[in-house]
Amino acid sequence: MAQKRPEEEPEVAHWKFMAVVRKFDMEEKFEDQALPELYATHSTFQHTRHDAYPTEYYDEALEQLKKQRGMGVMINHAWSAQAGQVACLAQYCGFRDAQELTAYVDIIVPDIVHEAAFIASNLERKTKEDSTDNVMEFQNFVEENHFYDLGGPEHEGWVKPYDFTEKFERPSPAELIQAYKDNTQIRRFVDQIVNHCPEPTFVPVRNWHFRRDTFTDLKLCPEAFVLCHAAQILLFAPQNWCRDRVYSRDVTKYEHRFPTPDFIGGGTEKVVAGLFSMEDLHRAILLLYYLIRRRKQAKWFGKVPEDSELEFPGYHQPAVSQWHQYCVTCTQKA
Repeated sequence: MAQKRPEEEPEVAHWKFMAVVRKFDMEEKFEDQALPELYATHSTFQHTRHDAYPTEYYDEALEQLKKQRGMGVMINHAWSAQAGQVACLAQYCGFRDAQELTAYVDIIVPDIVHEAAFIASNLERKTKEDSTDNVMEFQNFVEENHFYDLGGPEHEGWVKPYDFTEKFERPSPAELIQAYKDNTQIRRFVDQIVNHCPEPTFVPVRNWHFRRDTFTDLKLCPEAFVLCHAAQILLFAPQNWCRDRVYSRDVTKYEHRFPTPDFIGGGTEKVVAGLFSMEDLHRAILLLYYLIRRRKQAKWFGKVPEDSELEFPGYHQPAVSQWHQYCVTCTQKA
């Protein structure tokens, strides 16, 4: 029986994930409106350190925290795939407050993970004359692995690029970090993205790249898909909004958000392709998940979700007792 060619997705399927300022520029309904204050007042970002008072809640016995620490993630908090506790997330990612984090996630993060989709349906191959060795190497990597072919080499040209749907089950941040640490194939794949990706690029990587399963081959590989786009946030995320920016991994082109400065806290060992820490990979996953959470909600535009204030839990420091941490914090605040 002949296999049916999958139906194409409409070109606008991914528009709801575009950067807010670009949506505002392009959609007629915003033609005579001013940019909401949340975005007008938050277009340049810095890193802000937050101090913490350790409590018994962050006891060593908490299994999830122990697992995270074993993978290089030292934050004394565990998030689900819903990326809740926005105030705490803002502190963890080094933003001043929830307003600043939310503006960043509405404006800048989608400009990377959406424009990363300069898209499967129109991937032009550059020639050696107009492209760098790095660009060519990455495009060879993409083409040789048939990332834009739904069923692999035997179904070349059958493309369904926008497959990030309700059926996509997002792994928890901890599961993703675990996959990078323990799954050699996924780690090698993500490291290739980090080492060679020259600009934001949508990569619909599927299960068949990593394992053979007749029933799930054509589905996106959840761990690899999320990790490779989180890695691009690490590579390209800037510290300010610029409509005409050409995103680059070159840190001399503009100020980058990552790697996070050491003074913010957390794990700092550069174990992700030798360029980023597991703590930063964890942060990038959470930024991506917060974007997804935002865009799935009603009336999110220009608004910050109400969130109970949560004392920043701080970071685990193996060589320092909690009592000593508390004393140091009190001295600094005196």
